[in-house]
Amino acid sequence: MKCYANEIIIHILIEEPNITKNFDCKNYSMLQENYFLKLNNKDPDLQNIHLNFFCYKNNTDFRESYNDFITKQTKISNYDMIIVDERYLFSDMAFIESTYVNSRDNKNSFLENYIKINIYNNDIFNYHNSDAIKKGCLNGYDLYGYPYEQDFSLIYYDNNNINLENKNMYNTTWEDLLLISNHSNIKNQNPINIALKNDDELLDIFIEYACSKFDTTIDDNNFESILYSDKSYDLYNSFHSFIIKSSISNLSKIFEKTNNDIYNSFINKEATLLKGKASHYKYLVHDNVNKKFSVSLPPKNMSVINTKYVIINKNSNYSENILKKVALKLTSEEMQIFRAENFGNIPTFDISKKEKNAFINKYCQKNQELCKIMINLRKINIKDTFKGKYSPPFKEIRLLLPQAIKNFLTGSSYNYISNIFENIKTLVIDNSNRRDIINTSLKITQSSTIVASLIPLILYPVEAYSSNNDSRLSQYINAPDISLFIKTKKKNQKFDKKSKTNQSFATINEDGTTENFDDDDIFENNPNNIFFNQSLQMISDQENSTI
Repeated sequence: MKCYANEIIIHILIEEPNITKNFDCKNYSMLQENYFLKLNNKDPDLQNIHLNFFCYKNNTDFRESYNDFITKQTKISNYDMIIVDERYLFSDMAFIESTYVNSRDNKNSFLENYIKINIYNNDIFNYHNSDAIKKGCLNGYDLYGYPYEQDFSLIYYDNNNINLENKNMYNTTWEDLLLISNHSNIKNQNPINIALKNDDELLDIFIEYACSKFDTTIDDNNFESILYSDKSYDLYNSFHSFIIKSSISNLSKIFEKTNNDIYNSFINKEATLLKGKASHYKYLVHDNVNKKFSVSLPPKNMSVINTKYVIINKNSNYSENILKKVALKLTSEEMQIFRAENFGNIPTFDISKKEKNAFINKYCQKNQELCKIMINLRKINIKDTFKGKYSPPFKEIRLLLPQAIKNFLTGSSYNYISNIFENIKTLVIDNSNRRDIINTSLKITQSSTIVASLIPLILYPVEAYSSNNDSRLSQYINAPDISLFIKTKKKNQKFDKKSKTNQSFATINEDGTTENFDDDDIFENNPNNIFFNQSLQMISDQENSTI
């Protein structure tokens, strides 16, 4: 880091927005620095602080562009602060640790490189909405991330083409939007532009579609009934149909569309509707002198919320106190309004307090439509959707699930995708008779590859939590402690039997013997437990020399 006399330059890493048409990183950095200096010119601690933002390109492949890059940067001192999204924050943490996640990050917890910014104090942060603060805290009070901005899905349309102004979106479905788009004044348009090349967008639209179909958010209480019960077949079938009908392109082309692609396509009148973000509102609606485009809430008023946070790099060369003060100012009401006015960012304000807070009131006076939208928005917390006592860390879900959804949409069976969602919740489903060891329960096909991958597990140290005392433990799991059994599907389920293939499957008993079975409930293309077997394969690769 560079330091000139009494001046300090804080280096901040941030991802480019997913639509770069109106974004310039140098301008973003310069304008924020100038305003920051203006705000703090009488503060002896901050008046000589300079901000330098570094932007890295948004790559649609999360595995390469976001997780690995950010994790690497938190381990070195190139950047003093990093703006991360909520899907990254604490995403390696779960009741049961993931071998897959640990192997990617060399078993280093993200928290090892964060600075705990503060103990949550409602008086300091009362202008933020409660969800934004909650998601930045660990254990409800240890604050590691200051809320920086938020975003969510909106539907944009051309006023000269269709009109959703009087449409009650609370009673509207995604299929209704398709019907509306088919009555467009312009033919040969894509009905709804969705950026399905982006893994996060694909996961978002699936969860938003599922929530709107059942008119409820998804959590641990209804996860099974919605995503892998008798009625889930209709969900997957209708979602598949919706994605096909959303575009006039063939399926392979649909998955090539980036956020920039769908934005430009919509501007060029190649699509009737755009599934965009609230942060696009400034350029598409607010600043549009021709008032050409309008906006609406998504069906059932439901959208996934994505909040971004300032985290402080523990490896920075500057003092914690200075960095904490800078982080607090960066996320202040004044700076959030500045970013909203200049870049279209959506503040993390509690809109219900607009009559009590002058800054929030000022924002809503200038952005009345957006504030009304935020009041009526039914928020979906994507991490809460997958939260369960025995679920894998969200990082593993974010890395693997979008590809599984894509596989289903391009030809894999209903059983394939429903099994994956079931396995997210049933990663560990049986307790051992021994006090401090949790039995691992898996579905397995009789395959030498899978069986071979289980052998290293006998010797491999597995970190877990005791089911009895909820404390973390690290033990070598021995063969008698592994209980592999088949959890058969409920009989008489009504779904497409043609997608099934009879196969043999086996259980491995505690004494090492195996029992073979034939059952229709083990399917071709069954990923077993995608989230666990990926880990087992890595263990197999690492330990192969010892087998």
